[in-house]
Amino acid sequence: MIVAAVLAFVWVLFGSLPEQGPEVTEIVRFDVSDMQPGDHRLVEWQKKPLFIVYRKPEWEAALIRADAALYHDPDSSKSSQMPSAANPLRSTQNGWFVTLGLGTGMGCTLVFAEPNEATTGVASAGGFIDGCDQSYYDLAGRVYKEQQARRNTVVPRWSLVDGEILVGGPG
Repeated sequence: MIVAAVLAFVWVLFGSLPEQGPEVTEIVRFDVSDMQPGDHRLVEWQKKPLFIVYRKPEWEAALIRADAALYHDPDSSKSSQMPSAANPLRSTQNGWFVTLGLGTGMGCTLVFAEPNEATTGVASAGGFIDGCDQSYYDLAGRVYKEQQARRNTVVPRWSLVDGEILVGGPG
């Protein structure tokens, strides 16, 4: 009975984490031609939440200046993203960021938090907050230390073409 309970717990825990399975081949398009710097959108992709964020230049400058000691995986070396996005912005396109909208701890939906100078600590920098365990991620989806989550958010293969974000495609 104990073994069954442990197996059920493991199945629930790992069954809710973002999948790292086979490469996606279908390309899905999202019109972002009306977005302005500072805007974000939560859409559905592969039956999962996906954030599209058009970051302000000052947000990106803060990400580049951020102290690597603040993060579990500052260089995104243990993170799931296209190789060309393994940089402080976790993006290949200035201004834009696309990430799976699920926390990497319990797999719960993230909430977008705009930078707020009136607050202190990591919350002032803005980013994403896990709806279940309250883990904080910056505006590049990098998880801060001292959080329950230990991995950065998943950044799928994406590109910006003629006012549309194209997500998916061959690996």
